[in-house]
Amino acid sequence: MITFPLRQLCLGVKHSALALALFTSNLSLADSTAIINARLYTATTADVSVGSVLFEDGIITEVSDQPLTADHVIDAEGKIVTPGFIGSLNHLGLLEVNAVSESDDSTVEEGDLSFSPVTAFNPESSAIPLARIGGVTRNIVTPGAGTKAFAGVAGNVDLTGDLTLPSSAASAAVVYLWGDQESSRARRLGKIRAALQDRRDNVAKSEADNASEAETAKKATEKEATQNTDNESNSQAGADKQPETKTEDAHSVVESVVERHLDELLAGTLPLLAFCDRPADILQLLALKEEFGLKLIIAGGDGAVAVKEQLAEAQVAVILDALNDLPKSFDNLHASLNNAATLHQAGVTVALAVLSDATHALYQLRFGAGNAIANGLPKDAALAAISQVPAQLFGIQAGSIEKGQSADLVLWENDPFDYTGKASTMWINGEEQSLETRADKLRDRYTQPSKLPPAYVK
Repeated sequence: MITFPLRQLCLGVKHSALALALFTSNLSLADSTAIINARLYTATTADVSVGSVLFEDGIITEVSDQPLTADHVIDAEGKIVTPGFIGSLNHLGLLEVNAVSESDDSTVEEGDLSFSPVTAFNPESSAIPLARIGGVTRNIVTPGAGTKAFAGVAGNVDLTGDLTLPSSAASAAVVYLWGDQESSRARRLGKIRAALQDRRDNVAKSEADNASEAETAKKATEKEATQNTDNESNSQAGADKQPETKTEDAHSVVESVVERHLDELLAGTLPLLAFCDRPADILQLLALKEEFGLKLIIAGGDGAVAVKEQLAEAQVAVILDALNDLPKSFDNLHASLNNAATLHQAGVTVALAVLSDATHALYQLRFGAGNAIANGLPKDAALAAISQVPAQLFGIQAGSIEKGQSADLVLWENDPFDYTGKASTMWINGEEQSLETRADKLRDRYTQPSKLPPAYVK
């Protein structure tokens, strides 16, 4: 048995404890980062021409027009810093190759409000780094159109690529009213209205039944209190009575999820994200919103300009692709490059998205914003349309450079709304992210001189 002098052992423990305290202290103090001398595009009411932003533990803690101090200080040298952009209306992380059905988890034929495709989100998708180079730090993934009225629910994910479970909370209930689907739009609208009406009626009936049962129980209790009963006998009878057990099968579990989301829709806490383009369909959705008190968001919305006054009055936001300018179908007769500017001028809240091959072209989100600026949308509104507005619509604590928001930030080499713009550094939740894509790795692999064939080069 090996022994140590007591004094030496105590000194060793003391020194170890001191070293551990210093180490953990350094860790807790090493998290703060300040970006100074930056042109801050804050996506709030006003931009700071030259300023600083400080973040710690993934949260922005201070924004100032003066230099700030931190454990890590980055001199932006007058370059632009924006909030991370937020994508939507796509299947990023759910779809790898369009032509390979085995790689597509975005759509089910018999979908309903229990279908949440975000549970199949793959953070290792090769399309995610591609989105990051376009400044996109978060995304709303949506289910594809099935055969039922509700396609499913959308979900919010960050684009760190970390192997962590995404939030299971629903960001929106999704419906499709496009003309290229099998069933009539009238039938889909009818099913949506019927589902909402049935749930509202059932909730009202359940509340009335509960109130009636409570009143009956109260009267029975009062009656028992006035009677001279044998307490011991009653206690024994109660002890002999076994509690009734309830079992839930898979169908009842699905039904409970559907009912919960219908309740959230009726309460206005869960948005209804409706993909549609025709003005006539938008008017029907506005009537549905008025009837049931829904929080409605129009997705696509090429025809929204024809009913812009009604949308503004109803305070309904529109998410559109600023590059849609061709009447590719009878649904898209109002498509135009100046639609975003027209809606904004009418007082409609506008967000921007990529609708053409959105899963693999999400990096082009900033190009859509740039084209919207070129066609009349104010620059601050264009920035908000790909950051602050989608964050507010879907309840995300990000999308702007202000105290308390997630530290999703992008440092740019040039103007992010110009084709020559390039993201040089990105942070998501305060953690710096890689801006290398699979294409970059393949380029380096096949241009690297080697005596071995490329397949052997790691």
